[in-house]
Amino acid sequence: MKKIIRFWRCIFATFSSYWVHICNITNSVDAAKFKIQFADDTPDEIVEGIIFIVQDGNLPESLAFQCPCGCKAKIILNLLPDASPKWSYIIDKKGLIDIYPSIWRKIGCKSHFFVRKSDVNWI
Repeated sequence: MKKIIRFWRCIFATFSSYWVHICNITNSVDAAKFKIQFADDTPDEIVEGIIFIVQDGNLPESLAFQCPCGCKAKIILNLLPDASPKWSYIIDKKGLIDIYPSIWRKIGCKSHFFVRKSDVNWI
């Protein structure tokens, strides 16, 4: 089952830039808190409102984005299966991202939230 999931993630990563155009995403995506961009390395400057999916080839390694509370802290979430803690994500056919489990900053602003359908759900 894990191989099937990896296969579909690789397929999606390869064609992700085309999904937005092909699926004719409606205004709900424009109203979403986050947009998605793929990157080979973690960007030095994280832009507000963008979740960067950092990947080596087709294997996603991490998610990088600014804390949505406004403190401008850089959040980097591990996606590698052999490391801990680790997060997972799903991108639906509309190009909206869900990240799980929740994100809880233990230092700084101490924000605790979910990302569901590219929007922030505060806890």
